[in-house]
Amino acid sequence: MLCRLQLTAMHCNENATREYSSTTAGELRYSITYPKYKHGDFMVRQLKSRPTAGYIDALMELLFHNVLEDPRPYQELLDKISVPEPLCVQFTRPDKQDAVARHKSRFCKDRHR
Repeated sequence: MLCRLQLTAMHCNENATREYSSTTAGELRYSITYPKYKHGDFMVRQLKSRPTAGYIDALMELLFHNVLEDPRPYQELLDKISVPEPLCVQFTRPDKQDAVARHKSRFCKDRHR
């Protein structure tokens, strides 16, 4: 999850300042959308250029030229990151037989009504 969050941040940072897209003649491109909250009315918005993924090249360079040659410093950094416990640890687990009995008694009461 941490890696996905970091990749998302890198992608966002690289593409935050994209230029607006233009035609070959140099005119800005626009798109017409029909959002639900407009109840059939339209909105016009400028189109931006396609997103880039240049950060992937930098990550691959780092991975193949630094991490694979000597992974120890990177492993030490990873070991320092605290990983939270699973959410299920917060709950007390009931005895299985008690839970089944409670489940069955709930249904038995409903049948007699």
